[in-house]
Amino acid sequence: MPDNTICSLLIHRQEKGMEYLFAKYYKPLVLWAATFMNDIPKSEDIVQDFLVKLWENEVGRNLVPETLKSFLYTSVRNLAL
Repeated sequence: MPDNTICSLLIHRQEKGMEYLFAKYYKPLVLWAATFMNDIPKSEDIVQDFLVKLWENEVGRNLVPETLKSFLYTSVRNLAL
């Protein structure tokens, strides 16, 4: 699913957007976090918590397709560190 579709769905608070985001980015983000933490289960927890907060907070309403990937990776890295 393209990032512009994911962002549009999330901006409009449609759960399908979170489903697409999870399907596309969950595993890569977990592996990214694990490069800093060396612990897959903790990395999974960090990514899951981050995605829940993204859904619950207003941040998800301000996502931009062009910067979505870098936002996700930067946020997860910061949480992992």
